[in-house]
Amino acid sequence: MTNLFNASGASIGRTPGSANFLVWWDTDTLRELLDSNHIDKYGTSSDTRLLTGSGVTSNNGTKSTPALSGDVLGDWREEVIWRTTDNAFLRIYTTTNVATNRFYTFLHDPQYRVALAWQNVAYNQPPHPSFFVGANMSPPPTPNITIVGGGENPGTQDTYQAENGLIGGGTVTETTNAGYMGSAYVNSSANGGYLEIQGVDGRGGGSKALSIRYALGVTSSRTGRLLVNGVAQNITFNPTGAWTAWSTLNVSVSLNNGSNVLRFESTGQDLGNIDQVTVQ
Repeated sequence: MTNLFNASGASIGRTPGSANFLVWWDTDTLRELLDSNHIDKYGTSSDTRLLTGSGVTSNNGTKSTPALSGDVLGDWREEVIWRTTDNAFLRIYTTTNVATNRFYTFLHDPQYRVALAWQNVAYNQPPHPSFFVGANMSPPPTPNITIVGGGENPGTQDTYQAENGLIGGGTVTETTNAGYMGSAYVNSSANGGYLEIQGVDGRGGGSKALSIRYALGVTSSRTGRLLVNGVAQNITFNPTGAWTAWSTLNVSVSLNNGSNVLRFESTGQDLGNIDQVTVQ
């Protein structure tokens, strides 16, 4: 068995069965091997076939590249586009595996968008994001998203990441449990902890629906307090079944036109792990 070696000459594993292309296909953050019309999982002793495209073929002779590969449909995992063997159609293959990690789509990353283009205008290579994705990776950066289209409040909702708020009283940001959006979630303390989100757009003011994305992996509900511009109401988080199972708590609130402050406080019980808050 031929081995791979690092720059110091130490063996770091066996040589993979192919070395043409790569694709993020299954549930983890390690990339799979993409070659000709098939996708394989690299393993310690051998590769495992995950997909063989029927009736499709690759391009560029021995380089065996697809027509295109990349995160073209969203989710962050990548799709593979091959041409049919009769050159009549293009087929898009997408994974059916449910991801255990939740990232923004790779197309939120400007470098990755350019990378999709360079596949078609230069020597074909897999697209790469501007940040590392793989084993023991750091939380990916939160993209700077700007809604365009004119008007005072374009779009139908505004979403605020909990990890970007102010925290205190023992409340912390965490990345322990998978499935969160953005770069982290917020885990409250049992008493006196708080998460404060400032600069919340009231979208013209009046009664609004507040959607709180959270996880609560215990068997009983937890109640805390939500203050909107200093006006308090109790809110109750119901169990979601696991700390990696995320649900939505919908709360009716009254917002001012312009900037608002939302503050979540623990009053004797931990709250659910809060991921993000959406104003609709």
